[in-house]
Amino acid sequence: MAARLQKEGAAVAFTLPAEAVVAKVIHALESNPPKTRYYVTIPTYLFAILKYVLPTLWLDALIRKV
Repeated sequence: MAARLQKEGAAVAFTLPAEAVVAKVIHALESNPPKTRYYVTIPTYLFAILKYVLPTLWLDALIRKV
């Protein structure tokens, strides 16, 4: 997994350092009540929006292509 994070190329744009996740975990621990999900990367935000916008069949087809 560490090799994947150190790789250069198109996948690098969608990776974040561990500090990004730590910030979300700290926020969740300090929140009352915490959210069910915390999105960290751009793709997770994008798919969360697409989940509400697209019909299920379209979203399933998109996820299969990705």
